[in-house]
Amino acid sequence: MSDVILGQLVSPTEQRDAIHVAVIPMLASEMLRPGQRVGIVGDGIAGPSSDVVGIVDPFLLDVVLKHAGFWLCLLPNTVTGMRHHWVHPQFEARGQSLHDLSEKAASEAWLREQCDDLGCDFEDLVGASSRLVYGSYIVSGLNEIGRDHWYDIEDEFWKHHEIYTGVKTPEENRGGFSCSC
Repeated sequence: MSDVILGQLVSPTEQRDAIHVAVIPMLASEMLRPGQRVGIVGDGIAGPSSDVVGIVDPFLLDVVLKHAGFWLCLLPNTVTGMRHHWVHPQFEARGQSLHDLSEKAASEAWLREQCDDLGCDFEDLVGASSRLVYGSYIVSGLNEIGRDHWYDIEDEFWKHHEIYTGVKTPEENRGGFSCSC
């Protein structure tokens, strides 16, 4: 009996066997297909990436919708130890469940979705809002629709910003958007 190595063609002499596949629950950064190669794009969030660590559960019968949970199957021979609780260099050694990830990952996902709606860059928005001081504004090229959207989500934004960054921005420092004109 030889070791089964997935990801390689088999010789005609191979016989059936059983294997372990390292899996971890993740949230989808966008709609993903079963078997799609993905990487880690946020805390507990997987999506298209040049640094592929695994594939979306290939046994799913339908796509994984944005923000939905799924099993990420890690690439063969990348796990450094496995006894049903495995170790991989891109994941913390502690156990991880969707519940562990849910609050921070859900806030990151919500913030990223708002950036899509606002038409701004995630890192720029989180960075700028983290540096606000009393009376300052986030200057951007938002159009009227984006500006109006900001006013609709402003309170929710600061809640998610705090969960994601771990920093509470005092009420008096919470600025808004200003056009750059």
